[in-house]
Amino acid sequence: MGRATLSLPLHRLPVTSNARFTMPMLARRSRFDSVMLGTSTGRLIQPAVMDAPFGAHFL
Repeated sequence: MGRATLSLPLHRLPVTSNARFTMPMLARRSRFDSVMLGTSTGRLIQPAVMDAPFGAHFL
């Protein structure tokens, strides 16, 4: 039997500065269908800016 969770569909920023923990949690959300992988320099790219040119929803 699965766990019931309560998570409102609100836009929220990750609350921790350690992406090692926040990104895997966010990747499980069905609203994302793409991800950018790379070095720390890639974190400067804003996923929302990449959505429209590629027709995707980036994490």
